[in-house]
Amino acid sequence: MISKKALEEFKKIYKEEFGSDISDEEALEKATNLLNLFRVIYKPIRKDWIKDKEDTKKAVDEAAERLAEIMIAQIELERATKENE
Repeated sequence: MISKKALEEFKKIYKEEFGSDISDEEALEKATNLLNLFRVIYKPIRKDWIKDKEDTKKAVDEAAERLAEIMIAQIELERATKENE
C-alpha cells in the first residue's frame, strides 16, 4: 500500500518530470507499476555472484591486456616492414 504522503510526492515528481498533473488514481497506478518493476528487477547480490564478477573482470582485463600487446606487436611489425621497403 502506498501512503497518501508518498502518492503526493510521486505526483509532484511526475509533474516536474513530465509537466502535467495526474489524478490520484493514475498516480496510484503508475506508482504501483513502478514499485512492481523494481521488485522484479531488483535482486540482492549473492556472495558467489561477486566472486563470479571478480573472476570475469579479471579475465576481461587479461584479455584486453593481451589484445593490446598483440596490437602493439602488429604496429611494430608494420613499422619494421615499411622501414625495410
